[in-house]
Amino acid sequence: MNDQGDKTAAPVVLVIEDEDGLLKVLREVLEDDGFEVLSASDGLAGLMLMEAMPADVVITDIIMPEMGGNEAIFTLRREFPDTRIIAMSGGGRKAEMSFLKMAQKQGADAIIEKPFDLDKLVELVRAVLARGPRAADRD
Repeated sequence: MNDQGDKTAAPVVLVIEDEDGLLKVLREVLEDDGFEVLSASDGLAGLMLMEAMPADVVITDIIMPEMGGNEAIFTLRREFPDTRIIAMSGGGRKAEMSFLKMAQKQGADAIIEKPFDLDKLVELVRAVLARGPRAADRD
C-alpha cells in the first residue's frame, strides 16, 4: 500500500501478464477505478515484485515465459498465504484439466477466462478484496 500513512490508501493490485498491450489496458482500467497497480511480465518477476512491495490482490495470466501462472500461484500461496489471487487465461489444458481449474486447485481465489469484460474483472477484484485476507477464510 502507499506509504503516506493514509488510512484510506488504495488497495494494491499486482498484474502479471506477458502481453504488453493487455497489461497496459488492465493497468489503466484498474488505476481509473482507484487501485494502485504494480505490473510484471512473468511469474518470476511478479514474485520478486511481491517480495519488495506486497500486493493485496494478484491477477496472473497462466501461460507465460520464465515462470507460468500456476507455478507462480503455488509459490504465492506458500510465501504470501493471505494474498488474494485471480487467475486469467485464454484457455489451454493439461491432460483432462483446464489451466484455470488447475489454478483453482493451486489456490487461486477466482478465475476469469479471456477474453473478458473489463468491468467484470474490476468487479471480481472488488469481490475478492471484500472477503478480506485469506486468513479470514480459515477462521
